[in-house]
Amino acid sequence: MIRKQVPRLSQDRAGTTAVEFAIVIGPFCLLLFGCIEVGRLAWSRHALEQVTAASARCVGLLAGPCTTNSSYDHTKSVRFAQAQAQKWSITLPDDAIEILNSTSCANLAGFSQVSVNYAFQSLFPTVITALSGDVNLRSTACFPNRP
Repeated sequence: MIRKQVPRLSQDRAGTTAVEFAIVIGPFCLLLFGCIEVGRLAWSRHALEQVTAASARCVGLLAGPCTTNSSYDHTKSVRFAQAQAQKWSITLPDDAIEILNSTSCANLAGFSQVSVNYAFQSLFPTVITALSGDVNLRSTACFPNRP
């Protein structure tokens, strides 16, 4: 009886699709989630560049959100940078933001400089081991001070 069923089972193709799907789904999901994480990483870097540029501009022009009585205010400038980051859904602690209101950039004096450090955290650290630890992103922007 078993001898009669073995030839039939060897010719049966009913489960091949399920087996092929099981083989392909693992690498496909890894590729999909990897693309999502690399996209998030690039998006976060772009967001930080926008935050530092807007903050340096605010400090350099002595704009309202970064000043008190038309003079530079460090606390307000940090809060402005944090508000800009929050628009991108990024939370920055005070110690991640460095603001210099009178420095040199590229060996030119009279600039405001804003630097931001951000620890990017992967949503899938156990799946994508290359992003398992925090990836530190740093962005710096300069803007000429208003005379």
